[in-house]
This record gives sequence, C-alpha cells and structure tokens, in this order.
Amino acid sequence: MVYIGIDLGTTYSCVSVIENGKPKAIHHDDGRNIVPSVVAYGAEILVGNPALNSNIDMSNILYAAIAYNANHQLGNSKLLIFDFGGGTLDVSILEMIGNNVEVMAVTGDTHLDGN
Repeated sequence: MVYIGIDLGTTYSCVSVIENGKPKAIHHDDGRNIVPSVVAYGAEILVGNPALNSNIDMSNILYAAIAYNANHQLGNSKLLIFDFGGGTLDVSILEMIGNNVEVMAVTGDTHLDGN
C-alpha cells in the first residue's frame, strides 16, 4: 500500500510519501518541496509556480505608483517598483506622464521570495 500526505495550505502546498517507513517530501524540478497554492484555468491547467507566473496582478503595483505620485508630485518620471511577496519577487518599471501610468516592463522570480 502507498501512503501519500498532502498539505493544502492557503499559501503553499506540499506532498509527501512514506519511503522506507519514513515520510519524504516530493521535490519539484526547481528543487523546492513546496509550491504556491495557486491554480490557473485557461487553455491548459497550471498549478503552483507556473500558475503564479501566468498572470502577475498589476493592481497593487499600479495603486502603489499612483499613491506615491500623489504624495510626492513626481510629474513625468519613471518608477522602479519591487514587490517582495510570499511567493515571488516581482519587479516593474512604470512611466508616469501626468496622471497616467504606463507599464513599461514586468518580470518576476520565484526563487527570491519572502521565505
């Protein structure tokens, strides 16, 4: 008989099996034994880091830029924003032109996170 333990956490999930009488966490291709508890449904179903990276939520980044500009009156300028999250580090470059915000570039790294 095979025993499998699944920890479905609100932020991360982990799967373990019993091997030689002891629990052993299953590691993924990136070496981690935990994955973000995220599922994305689209043309294909993505789980974990691929799902997390499939759609970076820009709303918090844009709100931060607008609030910062409102408090500091930057005028026309470029902003570099770092979002250190629980599962990723997201970096964005925004251009402020008057009251308009344009996203110039966005990238993320699942190895540089809050853990």
